[in-house]
Amino acid sequence: MRPKFCEKCGNKLSEKDIFCERCGWRIVGYDETTNHEAATDYDSAMNHDGSADNDKSIVHDKVEGDDRITDHAKATGRDKATAYSPSEHDKATDHSPSDHNKAIAHNGIADHDKSTAHGPGAPPTVASSTKDPPKTKKKDLPLPVLIGILVILVGAFVLWKTVLKSAELMKPPLVSDAGVFFADFERGSSLYRVDLDGKNKKRLSKDFIKAMDMEDNWIYYSSILGIYKIRDDGTDKTQLFDKSAEYIQAADSWIYFVESRDYNICRIRTDGTGFEQIGDDFACALKHEAGWLYYRNADAGHCIFRIRTDGSDRQQVTTDKISFANYDVSDGVVYYKDDDSGYLCRVNGDGTGRQELNEHFTYSIVVKGDWIYYGREWQGHPTKIRIDGSEETKISDDNMEHPAIFGDWIYYADSRKGVGLYKLKIDGSEKKKLR
Repeated sequence: MRPKFCEKCGNKLSEKDIFCERCGWRIVGYDETTNHEAATDYDSAMNHDGSADNDKSIVHDKVEGDDRITDHAKATGRDKATAYSPSEHDKATDHSPSDHNKAIAHNGIADHDKSTAHGPGAPPTVASSTKDPPKTKKKDLPLPVLIGILVILVGAFVLWKTVLKSAELMKPPLVSDAGVFFADFERGSSLYRVDLDGKNKKRLSKDFIKAMDMEDNWIYYSSILGIYKIRDDGTDKTQLFDKSAEYIQAADSWIYFVESRDYNICRIRTDGTGFEQIGDDFACALKHEAGWLYYRNADAGHCIFRIRTDGSDRQQVTTDKISFANYDVSDGVVYYKDDDSGYLCRVNGDGTGRQELNEHFTYSIVVKGDWIYYGREWQGHPTKIRIDGSEETKISDDNMEHPAIFGDWIYYADSRKGVGLYKLKIDGSEKKKLR
């Protein structure tokens, strides 16, 4: 006989229900395969040996020794055969003692179980609930995480707009009466010129400029595809060499450069002939002065070395380590930033006469006459000091990077202002933005 209420949750059942709509419990006494009464709740069925002792709350039969049935019969005044009548089933949660239940109790497996069992004596298949597991609700990202992502994106943008653009600053502008020549990072590091007053900006070459120098009215530069020359008005572009260079110096109809593969010092004539390698050191920050080539030697602790323009007479100039191109040479004296202390120092070209000129952080050094111009402290304030270390004077509150001096003006970039190109009077009295 079908129960009227779910044994597990008490939900009222209809005649057609196989599972409880509320809790998903399988209804005992209904067999969907044969459409007759059957005990199909195998979650609480027999032991594998067929005994009925495993769950006395399910199996109710006339078995001798069943004290629970006997006690019930005594309490109700009935005999053991009628202790549980069908009319009592709706009031109790026990199953009626049907013939099918007896088959379970005595044989351990019902006819319905045999149709699904793997063989005689196989354990009954346990019915599982068809109730779907609860779906996990997709969680939104916490507000602090979203804020952190936003901060990272903004920081990356600022980095791109300032620090990464400093690649342009590694190529100080070239200045002559014909104008100011520079690599514009915002336009693919192409070569541009602008008048000394900031007017008439013009692109001279679409090439990506890696290094450049000027002699007379020619600009010599390196791009990814090789070394070129072009007139200062943008005409007569000519390829001189099919390999790229990292640093270029032009002097006396020769181009001296550090080739990009092994960082050796080489030279080639300004007409593209006479190529030769003249140095074996891992060279950086190449500079030419009075028949000598000065460079930072990465093979020897990043100290400054020098060789003659034909590659002879290699000498070590400093025992101090320097970084990047933080040095300049004038009249055979090297002015540089000691990487350990950050102080401005000077030393003779032969390595003698080392002297500290200040006691604070220094970078972006350029020498003109009797004065040294540089960026002071981390703010990079344009500052000047005499070559003997006297009369140190701050010129401006700007951030000066990789300056060049022409006449009474300092031409420089300020990465705090979007890598703009500026010029500043050497006494700090006047300033003008060029781009």
